[in-house]
Amino acid sequence: MRIVPYSAFCLCIFPVTSQCNNVTEYTCVNGKCIPLEKVNNTVNDCLDNSDEVPFPCKSPGFSCLNGRCPPNQWYLDGQDDCHDGTDEVPAGKACRNGSFSCLNGYCRRLSWLLDGSDDCGDKSDEVKNPCRVGAYTCGDDDSRYRCKPMVWAQDGHVDCVDQSDEGIIGDRCVDDFDCSTTVANSNCTHDQCMCDSGYYRNDNFTMCVLRKILDPTCLLDSDCSDAVTYSECDNVTCFCWTGFHYTDDRSTCYLRRIYDNTCIDDIDCSAAVANSNCTGHTCYCLPGYHVMSDRQECVLRRIGDATCQLDTDCSYAVANSSCQNGVCRCISGYQVSDNNTLCVRRKIYDVTCDVDIDCYDAVLNSYCFEGTCLCWDGYHVSEDNITCTRRKIWDATCRSDLDCYAAVANSNCTEVTCMCDSGYHPGSGNETCTKRRIGDATCTLTTDCSDAVNNSYCNVNNTCLCLSGHKVTQNRTVCKLRIIGDTCRVNTDCFDAVEDSLCRDSRCVCRSGYYRYEDMTQCIRRRIGDATCALEADCADAVAYSNCTKGICWCLPGYYENGNGTICIKSK
Repeated sequence: MRIVPYSAFCLCIFPVTSQCNNVTEYTCVNGKCIPLEKVNNTVNDCLDNSDEVPFPCKSPGFSCLNGRCPPNQWYLDGQDDCHDGTDEVPAGKACRNGSFSCLNGYCRRLSWLLDGSDDCGDKSDEVKNPCRVGAYTCGDDDSRYRCKPMVWAQDGHVDCVDQSDEGIIGDRCVDDFDCSTTVANSNCTHDQCMCDSGYYRNDNFTMCVLRKILDPTCLLDSDCSDAVTYSECDNVTCFCWTGFHYTDDRSTCYLRRIYDNTCIDDIDCSAAVANSNCTGHTCYCLPGYHVMSDRQECVLRRIGDATCQLDTDCSYAVANSSCQNGVCRCISGYQVSDNNTLCVRRKIYDVTCDVDIDCYDAVLNSYCFEGTCLCWDGYHVSEDNITCTRRKIWDATCRSDLDCYAAVANSNCTEVTCMCDSGYHPGSGNETCTKRRIGDATCTLTTDCSDAVNNSYCNVNNTCLCLSGHKVTQNRTVCKLRIIGDTCRVNTDCFDAVEDSLCRDSRCVCRSGYYRYEDMTQCIRRRIGDATCALEADCADAVAYSNCTKGICWCLPGYYENGNGTICIKSK
């Protein structure tokens, strides 16, 4: 039991046995507990008026800030006799006029009151409605729990809900030690406690919290990157760099790899692995590229790579290639070159073929001969060796007759030039040799005609005509020898075909004294006794001194035939 001077008029002795809640209650001198908010409310709630006692106590008592008056010898004795801790706080010098007395005894300029900075170190200069003198004012919103004993401030134990009794970010400071000893991961910057880079202050300014990805607390990139490597600040929020993704706890940014299923856009993948994209929220190598074993690199395929499944896996990497049995190969007609990175179209004279299709699929009308691509017979190669062109008449590209007639029938090679065979002339476009016919005006030599149509010739007008004695038949392709009865224009038309014939009335007939043979191909001279006459001249023009009597040639009277009927001899 302690003797507590109650007032200026008496010493009252009370058994102090009550254990009030020092956070929410006031301990009356008589031991009664009342709510803190009833202290100094002009109502005698303690029933001993100790909750309404004015300051200071009368000597020799010590004036507690809650109105109690313990003996002076109890001051700074290590025991809270005031029940508000004020008897254990060293007394400071009285502040001068114009200064503010902090609850912890410090003096601060009046101009610093309510300026947003904790100049007292106990926030008493920033509280509009502070607790009673000697009590620590917490920053909680609930006024019932705002007042704490002063000795609880900075004692290493958090008593205020907002932890403000243990120091806050924004306090005035001299060096880093002033801040870091109170709030971990803080420093003194421009005389004010600030969180280290990478940390942010919590809502009540009492802690520095390491940032994580998606925390909306940054202003600078370093605010994020100093907390999480490979991160940056975008619109006050920490994000991983493009190409990086965060772990489940948001504390690490790791570089994406192929097959990671965390992407949204193509750049999420390509920024991490070149030549990749995002498909179905998963990173894949672009067509034409294959992934390496570490999944951190997409490598352009080459011919011979056994990593393909589709033709596009190869063709997107090397044009004119395809996937053949899981291996990238050049398509038919192409050959590999440049360290397996190109498929080059074959050319004529390339010594790279195995079968005809190796050449033909690259150059039409070509084939493979003993490992070398050559044009077919009848075709000649272009100057750049990439085409085989069918020869034409007058092309000066041949070395043998085969070079020409394999392309154009009935042609030959004459002095390295393709020409039509004799009897033929070039057709339309010089792509054919057409056999001449009677009436064609394309000849120069007689053989140009006669080699095509027997018994023809080339006249001075360079036109093919039948020889005299012949007539044109069968679509102008034959010159046929005339016979008796055929049409004619001049005697030679008949005579050059049938001896002793002539043209009479546009028909070939035997001349007088001759008769036609059964096949109409001969004119036979009459003889005495022939029964082929109609006129006297039919006999007389054949045998002198003969005439036609009843259709039979006879010698005239007084004449007799010589025995073979060719002469009539005068009788003696």
